[in-house]
Amino acid sequence: MNEQKIRTKKIKYYLLFLSVLFFFIQSCSNNAQEKHEKRTHQAEKKFSKFSASGNEPGWNLDIIRSESEMKYQMVLDYGEVQFSGSAKALQHKSNDISEFILYHKGDSISIHLLDKACTDMAGFPHDLDVYFFYKDYKYIGCGDFDKVQLKESEAQLIQKLNHYICFENDENISPRIWISFNSKEFALQVKYEGQNNAIDLKFIKEEYREGGAHPTVIKYYDEILDGDLNGSYKITHSGIWDYVLYKRKRDGKEFHFTIDHEANPYGKIPCF
Repeated sequence: MNEQKIRTKKIKYYLLFLSVLFFFIQSCSNNAQEKHEKRTHQAEKKFSKFSASGNEPGWNLDIIRSESEMKYQMVLDYGEVQFSGSAKALQHKSNDISEFILYHKGDSISIHLLDKACTDMAGFPHDLDVYFFYKDYKYIGCGDFDKVQLKESEAQLIQKLNHYICFENDENISPRIWISFNSKEFALQVKYEGQNNAIDLKFIKEEYREGGAHPTVIKYYDEILDGDLNGSYKITHSGIWDYVLYKRKRDGKEFHFTIDHEANPYGKIPCF
């Protein structure tokens, strides 16, 4: 009889433990979702620009809002289809934007926003899932709202910016990139074509090598995304040639890039 009571008590304690554990896990999940939704909703209310992009086939969308109107530019199928016009934001639950309507030649396209975190094909995180239909084809990707004002660190970065260099992937297996530099030839940020935001670079060290027709300068940088190390860059300069070797942290995969001399190298405007 005593054994039966002990066994019953153990079962009760075990069930109680499982209930507490389930409540804790659910609470953590809800808190994370609430933080994501709060951050996204605050950006929606203040946004001056919404950007989204996707792959297979490649597309990107920019919606710019001013005080009096909302305009968009859309590129589909890796640049084969391009159009622009006026846009309208639709607010559904809790007055949050969940859909954009793009107007084009008497017709319209509905851009649907799903309020959940999204990771693009390059591994970069975004606030929203995005999808729409065009000519019976479904396009999917990720999107973000830009805040009206730049953070102080971003404003300082723009002030230091001196020029850009555009690079093409040697194996044509990833998008083009541009890298911004200051007047001392130190890299500031990198951006991949089709992505919404540039990524900060942190200088690590420099190597200088004599020999050949021109000396070779090699600089090493860490790629910092949301405060964490995401990969590393080796940028080599010699004469009129610049090369980039990017090593992705999560799998160690390497990508090689070479300067595009036809894309206004060392210019004041990025190539995309």
